[in-house]
Amino acid sequence: MRFECTVENAAAVAARIRGEVAGIAVVQVTAIVEDVAERGDEALLEYEEQFSGNEQIVVTQDELDEALARLDGAVRAGLETAIANVRAVAEAGVDDEAEVALPQGQTVRLYVREIAPSGGMRFGPAAS
Repeated sequence: MRFECTVENAAAVAARIRGEVAGIAVVQVTAIVEDVAERGDEALLEYEEQFSGNEQIVVTQDELDEALARLDGAVRAGLETAIANVRAVAEAGVDDEAEVALPQGQTVRLYVREIAPSGGMRFGPAAS
């Protein structure tokens, strides 16, 4: 595509080019998302290499250990508390109704409630 650009129409030409580039980018991103949705990790690894030059995106155990060592103690404690709380609620969620008292004082009530005449169900926690 060719554009005639003069001082008088430069702003309009620039706007048109930005629109063309944005449209192309949307098409390219859409194609990548669809490819990753279809082919999964294989496609993701190919795009990682193509766009970043990395041959792999695997984090080594040494890198994980180093990151954990650098993590602020309070942040780590908070993450471990969150993990334990989510695990406790998830394990209790196998019944239709359950109540989980968390060590920090919160209580989470899980329930199943019919909300539609067709028998549709609503699942969800009710925190107190």
